[in-house]
Amino acid sequence: MKNKEKNNKIEKPHMSSWGVGPLYGILNIFIVGAAMFFTFTHPESFRFNIAPILFYIFGALAFILGLYLWISAGRQVDKCISNGILATRGVYGIVRNPIYSGILFVISGVSLACESWLLLLCIPVSYIILKILLRKEDVILIEAFGEKYIQYKKQVNSILPKFNSIYTAFFYPIETQEITTNLLTVKDRGVNIFIYKTENQYICFDTGYGSDRVIKEFSKLDIQAEDITTVLLTHSDHDHTKGLHLFPKAKLYFGKNELPLVNGKKRRMGIFYKNPKINREFSLLEDNQVIVIDNTKIKTIYTNGHTIGHVCYLINDEIFISGDAVVYQNGFIKPFYRLYSMNHKKTIASAKKVLELEGKVLICTAHTGLVEKKENP
Repeated sequence: MKNKEKNNKIEKPHMSSWGVGPLYGILNIFIVGAAMFFTFTHPESFRFNIAPILFYIFGALAFILGLYLWISAGRQVDKCISNGILATRGVYGIVRNPIYSGILFVISGVSLACESWLLLLCIPVSYIILKILLRKEDVILIEAFGEKYIQYKKQVNSILPKFNSIYTAFFYPIETQEITTNLLTVKDRGVNIFIYKTENQYICFDTGYGSDRVIKEFSKLDIQAEDITTVLLTHSDHDHTKGLHLFPKAKLYFGKNELPLVNGKKRRMGIFYKNPKINREFSLLEDNQVIVIDNTKIKTIYTNGHTIGHVCYLINDEIFISGDAVVYQNGFIKPFYRLYSMNHKKTIASAKKVLELEGKVLICTAHTGLVEKKENP
C-alpha cells in the first residue's frame, strides 16, 4: 500500500522538565504581570481610549483562538510524546507549537482588551522570547524525527498560523491509487472515493463532489464511470453524494435512517443547510444487513451521529469503509469533528464501534487516510 498516513513512532524524545513550556510561562507571568501592575496603578500613563470596541472584538477573537489551540493541543501532546509520535495533523497542522502559540494569543487577547500601550508591547516581546526558546526544542525534534520533522517544519509555521492551511490540517485524503489488488481510491479535493473490484464488477463507496476531476482521476486507474455497477453511500452530505450523476446506471444503496435527509424532510444544520435530494431509485439498508454482490459480502453497520443515518461498510470481513464516522489523526482514531456532527454524543458512541476493529481490518476513512491492519492483531 502507498501513501498511508504514518504514525512516525520513535523512542520518546528527551524533553527537560525545565524546558520551553515552564520557562516561557514564568517569563510571561513576570512580564505581563509587571505590565498589568503599572497599567492599573498608572492608567493615565499607559491606557488609551481609541475605538475601544474594536480592541474588545479583536481581543476576544485572539483570546478564543488561543484557548482553542492551547486546549486542543493539550489533550493530545502527552499521548503523542509518550508514544513517540510526531503530531502533524489537526491543530499541529495549523502551527507546530499550538500550546505556546495559544498562550501567545491569549496574552494578545488580554492585552488588546485592557487597552494598554504597555501590555501591547508585551506581545512582540513574548513572541521574540518564544522564538528564541524554541530553537532548542527544534534541535531535539530534528534529532528525534530527522527528515520527517524537517519537512514538517518547512510546511507549517512555528507560532503564527497559516490560515490557508487550516483546511488541510484537518482534511488530508490520500492520493488516487491502487491500495490492494481489489481496493482502489480516487481523491476528489478533500475526500476519498473508495472502489472495490469484485470478480466482474466495480462497487463505489460514496461519490465525492462530482467534478470533472473525478473522471480524470478514474482514468488514472483505467476505470470508466460506466464500469461502476453499484454505489453505496455512507451518508448524504454533498461531498459524498454530488457525484451520483456520474453513475446513472449504478444501483444505489444507503442507510434507512438517512431517508429524512435525502427527501428533504429534515435539514442537516437547521435553517443553515439542507442535504442534496436524491431523485432516483434506491434501496435502503438495515443495521447489520448483509448484501452479496458478485460473491463479495458487504455488511452494513449503523454509525449515526455525524448524520442521523450514517453507516459504515465491512467488506468480506477485511476492509472497513468508515465514511465520516471517524478521523485518523496523529496515529489515533477519533470521533469525527464535533462541528460537523448532528449529534456528537452518538458520533462518539459510533467511533467506539470502529475502535473495536482497529488493527483487525483495514480502515478507510473518507478524509484522513488509512488505518492499517496489523499483521497479527
